[in-house]
Amino acid sequence: MPVKPLIRITEGWKHDDNKRFGSVVVGVFETYDQQGKIKVFHFAPNLEDLPVIRRLCEIVEEVDLHNKAVYNLKVEAEEIEPIKGNC
Repeated sequence: MPVKPLIRITEGWKHDDNKRFGSVVVGVFETYDQQGKIKVFHFAPNLEDLPVIRRLCEIVEEVDLHNKAVYNLKVEAEEIEPIKGNC
């Protein structure tokens, strides 16, 4: 299921819960339900959430680098021509 992350700055939403006044940063995640209708989830992180979100981003980057490295090795291995006559 594809998810489309968006960032929005809005006025006042979750300000009481987060003990803030004024603008709030909200993460919006759009996806689709089984009938193809857009479903939206709003997440207004607070400062305590940031270390987890940062670590998530770091891990995504690291895993992606490893995946690309393994993929490049796969491509390289597939391009190696066998030496004829040696079985």
